[in-house]
Amino acid sequence: MKATLNPDAVSFFRGSLLFAQGNYEEAIRELDKAKKAQTHNLPSLYLKMGYAYLGLKKWFDAACYFMQVLELDPANPDAHLGLCKTHLKEHREDKALDEAMAALSLIYHNPQAHFLCGLALYLCGQITDAVKAIETAISQNPIFPNAHRYLAGIYYKEFQDGEKAAKHRNLAREAQQRIKDFKAGKIDLNQNAGSISDWVIEINTGNKPKLDAPMEDTIIIVSGLPRSGTSMMMQMLAAAGISVMTDGVREADESNPKGYYEYEKAKQVGSDNSWIPDAKSKFVKIVAQLLPKLPSGQPYRIIFMQRPLSEVIPSQDKLLERLGKKG
Repeated sequence: MKATLNPDAVSFFRGSLLFAQGNYEEAIRELDKAKKAQTHNLPSLYLKMGYAYLGLKKWFDAACYFMQVLELDPANPDAHLGLCKTHLKEHREDKALDEAMAALSLIYHNPQAHFLCGLALYLCGQITDAVKAIETAISQNPIFPNAHRYLAGIYYKEFQDGEKAAKHRNLAREAQQRIKDFKAGKIDLNQNAGSISDWVIEINTGNKPKLDAPMEDTIIIVSGLPRSGTSMMMQMLAAAGISVMTDGVREADESNPKGYYEYEKAKQVGSDNSWIPDAKSKFVKIVAQLLPKLPSGQPYRIIFMQRPLSEVIPSQDKLLERLGKKG
């Protein structure tokens, strides 16, 4: 029996290749043909189509596909970033910020998400937070030309700091050259990681804390996505006689019979961090989405709880259902 190629499957690969080449119109035509063959992997197909429409500056069409991805795969960070980009293009900075934060809540080590978060914050007028977000992007990926360029502009325009602006412009040029050399096969970025570490920029609002800071000066944070086991970890720490920071405002309920162990002020860390000195040498629960809001210059240690998203999402849905809310 002679084997034959599935033309719809071929269309998916052809569309992916055209997309990578920047031929977005042809890519969309081919990917559209592939819908019949990609029924098991529609999120990937729709994601490519969304970004193809983004490349064509068709913001509405792009957003429609990104939303379709999230309907099928609510925990897809790339779809959130796609929506973030469409909102930025349509000057809806507040919605763009929401989508960037949603992506970060799913994958915190995400330089592009931190960068887009920084852009949205800047456009919302939150300059200091924007700098923090973009510098976090650079700390996660020092070879990030656009982040360096944007940061140079902020330092020059908002802080009149010509020295830092020039530093980041130089880093942007160096990063661009390294990428060019890498594409030409002249360097291996992994083998040069040692020198790259020198590029990591300290947060502007404080000094970089020492890794060997004494425990009495350190805040230990229990973090993770909602319903990932943070409350259980806090319960275990308290049961062991360890000092935890909690106020008991949120009482135990059916979702957490042994208590949430939350500290209400910690939820407002972005607008009020006056409680930080009281948290030294203690354990405090802070949801992952708020970690970027922590003030710099303070030594932290983080216990980050991990739980499969296939368990987190249903658990969160049940909690919201009990509270009479929608996810």
